Amino acid sequence: MRALNYPKFISIESFYKPNFLLVADALRWICKRYCEEQEVKFELETEQDRVIFIKSAVIFIYQQTGLKLNPKKLYQADVEAIDELLKAVEPLYKAKKLNNISEGKSDDDQQQNIQFKQIRTTLEEKLSDLGQYHTMVNDITDNAARLYDLLSQETENKVSQHIEQRTVALARQVDIDEVENHVKHALSLLQQELKQTLKNMENIEKDELAVTSKIEKKKSELERLQTRLAQLQTVRPAYMDEYETAEEELRRIYSQYVLKYRNLHYCKQLLEREKQQQSKSLSLMEDEFEEIEQQEQTATPKAATKIDADLLRLEKGITLYCNAVVIH
Repeated sequence: MRALNYPKFISIESFYKPNFLLVADALRWICKRYCEEQEVKFELETEQDRVIFIKSAVIFIYQQTGLKLNPKKLYQADVEAIDELLKAVEPLYKAKKLNNISEGKSDDDQQQNIQFKQIRTTLEEKLSDLGQYHTMVNDITDNAARLYDLLSQETENKVSQHIEQRTVALARQVDIDEVENHVKHALSLLQQELKQTLKNMENIEKDELAVTSKIEKKKSELERLQTRLAQLQTVRPAYMDEYETAEEELRRIYSQYVLKYRNLHYCKQLLEREKQQQSKSLSLMEDEFEEIEQQEQTATPKAATKIDADLLRLEKGITLYCNAVVIH
């Protein structure tokens, strides 16, 4: 970008945090470099405007160069956006490079100019921070001097304490018998500790031998059992034929049992349905009889007389019919 005379300074540190304004300005400048007559709409007030600007710039660059840029990475405006910007700038840089060669400028001179500009920019940044560095140097010097004074005082205090302790130790009268007793007591403690350590080592060796013997026994027993298992797997038991016959018979009986059980269950369902239908028909008949009784109870005496007359007439007709049948 610097070689193409981009007016602003761009570094990788600028994209450690999302910097959409810088990416948008760089895209706008790249689009102008491709075609100054056409300009991409540069509005970034709302999120929708930013999305439209990124899409328009990507489409414009694709129409001019045929390069496919990733609009998602450009919209993120982080370190990944650098690769997309480099893709868009590469044709411009190559074109300028060819133009410089045609004008007689060498690549070395161009690289030197770029390096000189970068060094000048770095020096400007460092000079701007020079005042802060002076303040930090003064603080470090003051803290170092204070720390040196404190350390010197601590050394003097330690030396004085050591001298006092040594003077007290030298002024004290040493009793040879007491020293001898202390040495003997220390030797006895060391001997006891040594005996205990040797005893523990002997116990550990015994335990190791016991564990080793147990492991050997278990290994031999495992080998014997594996051999026995292999022999049993190769031998067919004497009762195997009888067992297979009984198994086939059991399967046949079980299939018959399942069939009979299913038939029985089906018959029970049919019987239950029949009982339900009979109970429903009985309830209907009872309801009809109750209705007939209610009708008989609520009928008028005249209607009852008429019914009786009809019944007498019907009985006479039946009697005559029966007599005629008997005569015949």
